[in-house]
Formats: sequence, structure tokens, C-alpha cells
Amino acid sequence: MWVLSSFCFVVEGGHGLNSSLGILWQACPGGARILRVFGDSPCPALPVQIEGFPVVEIGPYCFAQNQRSQPADARFWSVDGRGPAAYPHPIAGDFVQGVTLPAGVRALHNAAFYNCRKLEWLCAGSALESVGSDLFTNCRALDRFILDAAPDAPTGLKKLVAAVSADIGAVSALFGRRPGGTDALVSVATIASLVLRENVVALTVLWLLNIGEYLQDLTLRRSRRAISELLSGTETRTWLRHEDGTEVEVDIDDVAVGDDVVVHDHVVLPVDGTVVAGEAVVDQSAITGETLPVAVAEGRWLHAGSVVLRGRVVVRAEAVGRDTAIG
Repeated sequence: MWVLSSFCFVVEGGHGLNSSLGILWQACPGGARILRVFGDSPCPALPVQIEGFPVVEIGPYCFAQNQRSQPADARFWSVDGRGPAAYPHPIAGDFVQGVTLPAGVRALHNAAFYNCRKLEWLCAGSALESVGSDLFTNCRALDRFILDAAPDAPTGLKKLVAAVSADIGAVSALFGRRPGGTDALVSVATIASLVLRENVVALTVLWLLNIGEYLQDLTLRRSRRAISELLSGTETRTWLRHEDGTEVEVDIDDVAVGDDVVVHDHVVLPVDGTVVAGEAVVDQSAITGETLPVAVAEGRWLHAGSVVLRGRVVVRAEAVGRDTAIG
């Protein structure tokens, strides 16, 4: 097993398309934008074309567990010609393990792989130009980018690496963007031991690294749990607004995606979502690090853990429970 936990392979050649795959898509400038993928394979290979349109974009929250409402012009297409009823299961969230993108994809929109915790690899072509924000949020298993391109072809690799940020420290070190980290140093030590035929030393280095990673992961999980409990506070109930405008108080655990959550003064927001009504001054310092409160209005995205200091807003829940920023 290689110690480099994040490495990028440049390969040539394509990947076969899944024989059973359903796609929700819409037309966009230059071709088609994939909005949602359905099927039974955790490693889908997406089509190059849909109804004659080249696939050039992957839409927001495409593979996220909780999907936003779809546009009115969204259309369904499948490899075998069957309708939506034949594809009840989205390929999303923890089900996704790897995705092969068409070589012509130019843009990955915001949060396309949000909360895909078991996503291990992503295969992309050389056409990639644009990468959105929160693309790989909570993709904790992601450790490989596979480039389906010629060795001398320009690619969007640097943008993908930047999207993963600190989780790809070893790759940044290999690119010379900053000094090598632990992964790079241990890799050099392991390779040197193998060259010198010190196999026991190499295995010992790997064993010690795995022990260290286990302890680090254990500490990280405990820290996340402690931070989540701290940010969520002692509140166990929140207010929901129904379609007729009435408001009812419910347990936070009963809030579902799509519910309209009403947040008043000095209340911690329990969900991730978009403001659909009202105005307020919100403290997001615990989540974003902003030192000053910000004014929010309709259309603004808010993370769970944000505190309304003054005003009243209605937030449409798009992530609840463990799927939120503090989950």
C-alpha cells in the first residue's frame, strides 16, 4: 500500500458506460448539464452525450444525499430507454464510491459531491475549466484523482486539488507549491528502505503511520462531536412554518429536508438552508470565522450553527442532522 494518501494518476483511454443508468438533465450553453444520476452502481460512468447534447457540466448537489428542487425544464434520459419509474434509487451520498466523468465536462458546480463520505476516486478529462465551492465537503475517503488525458494535455488538476484543500497536502508538496508534509516524508523513507532492501524497516514505517492515522482519525471524530454539541447548544426544539402561514414548535430531530424553519432573535439555526423570507443580522463566526455579524435576506445561504442576533428569518432546510455543516 502506498503511503501517499492523495495521488493523481494520468492515464489514457476511456471507461465503459454503465448499461443501467438514468439521468436527470437540462440543456445548458454548449450542451447538457447533469442534475441527478440514478441506478444501482456505486461507481457510475456518465455518458458522453445525452439526446445528441454533449455533457459539459455537473450540476449543483448532483451526487449529494439531499438534493435541491429541480428546475422546470429538467428532463429524464436512460441508457436502456426505460422511464423514471425503473430508476427509483439515486446514486448519491454514502452510496457513491467513484465517478467517471465524461471527457468533455468543463464545469463542476457548487457542492456537486457534498457529503459523499465514501467517495474514493474521481475520473475526469482534460476539458475541466471551472470548479465550484464546497465541491468535496465531507468527502473524507477521497484519495485519488484519475485523469483521462494524454500526458502532455492541459488539465484542471490544480483546481481539483485546490477544492480538496488540506486533504491533499502530499500532492501539493509534490507540485512544489509548499514544503513537503508528513505523507511526502514517510513516502521517501519507505521508498528508500525498499531500495536498500530493508523490508522490515519499510513495513515498520507503514505500520507506525497507520497507527498514527488511526489515532488522528479517532481524535478528529471526538473533536467533531464535541464541536457539534457545543454549536448546537442546549436547544432541542424549533419552529416550523406551514404552507398556510401557521407556526408550530417541533423537536429538532423531526425537521426534514424541505421544511421551512423559523429562526428568531438569539436562536441557533439547526439546519443548513436558504433564507426564503425575512431579514436578520446573523453571527456566523463559529462556522465561517467571520469576525463581524452579517446582514442576510432572501436567497442567502446559512449554515447550521449560525446565531440570529437581531431579526427573524425563515430558512428552507436543505440539510438536517448529520448532513449539516456541524453534523
